[in-house]
Amino acid sequence: MTWLPYPRQPEYQVSSEGWIIGPSGRHLKAIMGQGYRKINVVRRTPGKKFDQVKIAIMVLETFVGPRPLGMDSCHTNDVKTDDRLINLRWDTPRENQLDLVRNGKHWEARQVTCQRGHNDWTLRKSGKRLCRPCRRLRQNGTDDEKRGG
Repeated sequence: MTWLPYPRQPEYQVSSEGWIIGPSGRHLKAIMGQGYRKINVVRRTPGKKFDQVKIAIMVLETFVGPRPLGMDSCHTNDVKTDDRLINLRWDTPRENQLDLVRNGKHWEARQVTCQRGHNDWTLRKSGKRLCRPCRRLRQNGTDDEKRGG
């Protein structure tokens, strides 16, 4: 496990395993919010006393670098509480959604059968799944929807 100072506020120490040590020298307890682990970081500007920061973002900013424009923090295994560096990366929102499909956590990816009861799926480049038998029916012009009935 490696510890480095958080670039935005060096009094916080961040580990490659997703642990945070505060200015007092103690491990900080994560707050759960929207399924993600967050911590309160003391704000240096007037107004609010704290900012809630996702631990995943702190780990990435510390070990990988600042967030590139248009990128999100992505959990490769789709476990929002797994903030280890090995599980995190900066990537596009589209790739983040495709992770859900690849890991079987997208609501459509969890479907076992289509509306007609088939279970033979194909995956498009967009990440959307299509039922092969229903697709063949549509292509052959025998689909009920195509015939208007």
